[in-house]
Amino acid sequence: MGALHCIGERPPAERPPTVRLTFALPPQLVLRAQAGRYLPTLHGVRLDVARDGLVTIGGYDGLIAHASEQAVDQALRFLSAMGDVKTLPACVFAGELVADDQPSPLRIAVGARVAIARSPINRAPLLVVR
Repeated sequence: MGALHCIGERPPAERPPTVRLTFALPPQLVLRAQAGRYLPTLHGVRLDVARDGLVTIGGYDGLIAHASEQAVDQALRFLSAMGDVKTLPACVFAGELVADDQPSPLRIAVGARVAIARSPINRAPLLVVR
């Protein structure tokens, strides 16, 4: 998959996603992201960045487990494509993965690599590093 490109603001999707991953970009990254919809994305995934830096990634696969995996993978790809993350000060910020109206808080770390983990880790383990 090539580099991500913003294609401008678009209307919302016609149907709600199976899962939704959201996070607000930290100040170190907010100016690196243009508001709008991003392409190319993984199959069945939509990525939008609001003007205030709120990132929304919708997974539209019918299976929650697969849609969740795709949404998290797309978040890793997006954050990794923000430029040379190794030159940024390390930061950790919150995110949320919602499936079946059940929110699951996440912690996202950007530094030498990008990592996403469930927080608190009292649910099924999830730690993805790219």
